[in-house]
Amino acid sequence: MKSIIALLQLFLIFQIILSAHLLSSTKKNLSMNRQNYNGDILFQEESLVSPNLQYYVKMQQDGNIVVYSTALTNASNPSTDRPLWNSNTIGKGRSPYFLKMKNDGNLVMYDSKNTPYWASNTRNKGVAPFLLSMQNDGNLVLLDSNNAILWTSGTSGRRF
Repeated sequence: MKSIIALLQLFLIFQIILSAHLLSSTKKNLSMNRQNYNGDILFQEESLVSPNLQYYVKMQQDGNIVVYSTALTNASNPSTDRPLWNSNTIGKGRSPYFLKMKNDGNLVMYDSKNTPYWASNTRNKGVAPFLLSMQNDGNLVLLDSNNAILWTSGTSGRRF
């Protein structure tokens, strides 16, 4: 009987730890929901979402960075969302992938071996700090501290 109680206590402790971990990961994702600043990382399967919730950019598990437009008919079903731009990096390198806003102003996608496979080529351009923003018009934009546009996905105003 004591061993069953001990197992139940261990199980409850495990559940509490797991719940705390899930809550902290969710909070981290939400804090990166709108914009990405110097040193911030967008991990595989994470997204930045426009304030109007109609566009998002996702670091996909296949190594591709994709800007999507949400379907107006069913925004809660990502399978109906439409890609507007991609980095053309499917399958390059090894998973997991991440997208990093570097302190020098360059936005770079790396694989698990820290090998770069895509970059905005904005190193040492503009004035720090830098900001990656998914805008309400569907454009993914890299800005410097003077709001000068250093790079853009070129997807402004596109829906499908």
